[in-house]
Amino acid sequence: MLIVSVSGRIDAATAPDFEKNLSESIEAGEKAFLIKMDQLEYISSAGLRSILAIAKMLKPREGKMVFSELRGPVKDVFKISGFGSIFYYLQYRGRCPEAVLIVFMDDNVQTIVVPAHMKSLQKSIAFVLSFTKGLGFDPRRLGEIELCVEEILVNIFTYAYPGEPGEVEISCRSGPEGALTIEIVDAGIPFNILSSDDPDISLGIYERHVGGLGIYLVKQLMDRVGYRREDNKNFLSMTSFNTTTSRAVDE
Repeated sequence: MLIVSVSGRIDAATAPDFEKNLSESIEAGEKAFLIKMDQLEYISSAGLRSILAIAKMLKPREGKMVFSELRGPVKDVFKISGFGSIFYYLQYRGRCPEAVLIVFMDDNVQTIVVPAHMKSLQKSIAFVLSFTKGLGFDPRRLGEIELCVEEILVNIFTYAYPGEPGEVEISCRSGPEGALTIEIVDAGIPFNILSSDDPDISLGIYERHVGGLGIYLVKQLMDRVGYRREDNKNFLSMTSFNTTTSRAVDE
């Protein structure tokens, strides 16, 4: 079961992204969802339509969608609209051992939290691309952004939490003129990618060291890369502009 925690509002502005995130998870093979609503403050008919659309996608796949921790006005809207008679509810406690996708909705920012595991890679990349495609980047640039996100996430999934479970938070933020900033946060061992030496790409193939190319690609392809260690967490930011001829690496 995939746990989806929604915060803030699901209204006419955010409902399409909410529906798209869940639709992509269904297309990726998910069939069971636990929708946590303890942080949801507002839902309109647009949000209810998205929920119905997801339910209809799940039906031919014999999937299910369960809601938990409805509160205040959100609970009232579900009751008035008759959703209480067609959906299941439960009081959720504790963590589910399956994959976890936590979605925070905002006009300019979207965030997910996933387990630091390779099984989260496809969903994480799909989340970033879903946000990025709306900013007008051309297909070539989208491919470069996907490559950079994969390189960073694979590094975190592989090395950040040796021998223990962990989580990774991924935020996408849109800026002026369609600029994109992706921030990736983990609570694993300290690692500043900007302190890594670049590989010597002038060497012949038999003289090169194995490894290091992923971080080098990120530095070369993104317009700006930043890192900081704060509150025992690694914060890595990558920024891409729609139109620029310069690339900078900032610490």
